[in-house]
Amino acid sequence: MQRTIEYARNGIYVLWLLQWTPDLDAKRYAPQIWEKWLHAAYFGRVYYWIEGLSVAAYHFDPQFKSVPKKSWYSESGEKIRARGYSRRSKRYRMAVRGETFNLATDFIPTDRKWWEGNGLKVPDAKLFLAKLKTVRHAATLEYARIVMRRTLGNRVKLGLVDGGQTSLEMTPEMRATHLYLCGSTGTGKSKMLEYLIRQDIANWSKSKCGLLLLDPHGSLYDSLINWISWQEPHLKGVPIVPIDLRQTDWTVAYNVMRPRTKADPAVIVNNFVQAMSYVWGVDGTDRTPLFARVGSNVLWTLYEKQMTLLETEYLIDRTNMRLRTEMTAGLSKRSVAQDWAYANGLSPRDFDAQISSTVNRFHSFLHNEKLRSCSAKMVLPSILERRLKRARSSS
Repeated sequence: MQRTIEYARNGIYVLWLLQWTPDLDAKRYAPQIWEKWLHAAYFGRVYYWIEGLSVAAYHFDPQFKSVPKKSWYSESGEKIRARGYSRRSKRYRMAVRGETFNLATDFIPTDRKWWEGNGLKVPDAKLFLAKLKTVRHAATLEYARIVMRRTLGNRVKLGLVDGGQTSLEMTPEMRATHLYLCGSTGTGKSKMLEYLIRQDIANWSKSKCGLLLLDPHGSLYDSLINWISWQEPHLKGVPIVPIDLRQTDWTVAYNVMRPRTKADPAVIVNNFVQAMSYVWGVDGTDRTPLFARVGSNVLWTLYEKQMTLLETEYLIDRTNMRLRTEMTAGLSKRSVAQDWAYANGLSPRDFDAQISSTVNRFHSFLHNEKLRSCSAKMVLPSILERRLKRARSSS
């Protein structure tokens, strides 16, 4: 990392290449710490030199180890059973080979912004990145660049410094981190937030930096709507979309699994899995590898097939294997397709043992009437229609 920093200081773009080894194409691969660092630095890719001017790109997917179910007898003679499960390997990864590039013509200099996560730190760097040939990979890189770039907000005034006329302000850099407002009831927390939000709305025409307000109580929402009504002549052109979640006579339709044109599906699915884990009070999925795998498979299927969360109840239905097989047919990601092929061959009891933890986590989403109403229309009828046509043609 230090050499990368020094190269960047001197304005030198660098391409870190590793020697290709047949071990990369094995079922599992144990990357070294510097390979993991390069994987982060190059937005989920590591470049390996093969021969001549040929360079292959590899991506590291998680590797899971299956622990079979077992039974034994206690000292009292009672038979004890333990369900099988899968856990994420800390050492091994699945190395997925991508495109092959020409070392002389396929790499372009790129300024890479700093990033930190998963125990790795990537500094500001000047790197040669491959000119990705497929639309999907190009969109993935563009999305990664957007994520790594720090989006700065507006400078907002908090008030005056005690004993003087100096303005106390929060800079955009300060606002890039978390802000926590605490105080007893009636001390003005909501009014303080309203004061900051008013400045963001007023400055939108200059900065084009928007905001999303989620008000679980409604008082802050009402105050802002009143202020916006009075200020309407001065806020022309500002896109304001008020949504009152307290209303019960109408519902905001929002499909969280809608396709994103400039995002890697793997990034979207992983973010949803991490968010669901957080809702259940767990920071990450290191301690719940089975949910990480099954949950990712379910969400990947919904995302690729352009379904909604409502179709989850059919994917995790242990009794309707035929419909589940139809819904998971033709998936593009090999590891997900293989997992579903295996799951669809299990008995209802074994299938339930595999997905029980996932069912518990999806339960809150599937049985909440408000969330069910918010989901877009179900696409399952089209699958049933295909099955009917197939049955008619075969008969």
